[in-house]
Amino acid sequence: MKSKEEILDSGILEQYALGLTSEDENRLVSQYLDQHPDLKDHLDAIERAMEIIAQQQAIVPPSELRSATINKVNEINSPQASSWPKWLTGIAAGVALIAMVYGLKTRSDIQMLNKEFSSLQNQLSVMDNDCKLVKDDYSTSQKLLEMYRNDNFLPVRLKGNQLMPQGDLVVFWNPTEKKACLKVHNLQSPPDGHTYQMWADVDGEMLSVGTFKSDAGIIDLKFLDEATSLNVTIEKGEGQDHPDVSKLIMSSKV
Repeated sequence: MKSKEEILDSGILEQYALGLTSEDENRLVSQYLDQHPDLKDHLDAIERAMEIIAQQQAIVPPSELRSATINKVNEINSPQASSWPKWLTGIAAGVALIAMVYGLKTRSDIQMLNKEFSSLQNQLSVMDNDCKLVKDDYSTSQKLLEMYRNDNFLPVRLKGNQLMPQGDLVVFWNPTEKKACLKVHNLQSPPDGHTYQMWADVDGEMLSVGTFKSDAGIIDLKFLDEATSLNVTIEKGEGQDHPDVSKLIMSSKV
């Protein structure tokens, strides 16, 4: 009878755990286990390690392949395979299913495909955003062209004062159709927590006609018939009821 070390070095326990031993070798392993009971712990450790590896490498198949899975497992549960360890039967079923569905693709193949799919999704997202920007630019250009062609729209140019010398915007004022629109040409972002606010001077009173940001395209303003001038201030929050004239940055008569 071989010593325990010789049995371990022979690799027969690993072959037994994989179900690769013959009937004679199976009987021989049983004798070894009877002769050296602590070999049973070693065999259990081998089987547990193989179970863990099988679980880590498992790939969940699509749900529509349930019937194919059942058929394949039934084949493996045939009398010829009844002597296999239970966990090995599960591995064999999984391997057979993966081979049938994925053409024996490896986990790295699937991970690579997932990365490529994710990359394509990102590219599509960028393209979609670019299309939206182009569409917005086209819409802005069309609206500008319509206002320039409409003689009822009077362009009122507002230039920045010493507080914002680079400021530049145009208000299209239409007394006939009672409309007003704003187009920003050059305006830096307001301080955090502030916004730009447009005021119309009506009989000496400053009335708000709208708020806007520096990146505004074309926005509609409130039209006031009796307005004699238009003025822009920097206001806190989302706008105020009364202007902070100390932060008046541009003004023009209508």
